[in-house]
Amino acid sequence: MQAAATAGIDLPQKLLIWHDKAGATQVSCDDPNGVVKRHGLGGEVEEPLVAMSVLLRGLVETAVA
Repeated sequence: MQAAATAGIDLPQKLLIWHDKAGATQVSCDDPNGVVKRHGLGGEVEEPLVAMSVLLRGLVETAVA
């Protein structure tokens, strides 16, 4: 958010987890790369972006396991 205050509308990242009608676990979240593009962020956020992507991937994998 320090690089672009408008990113605060999308941060912190959120996950939506639910069971569909068939009982399967579904997960939705914004791609961190989309947040970068939407707010015109540059290379200064690459390291936190990678960390955020890894964390979200782990959360999703845990939720659907």
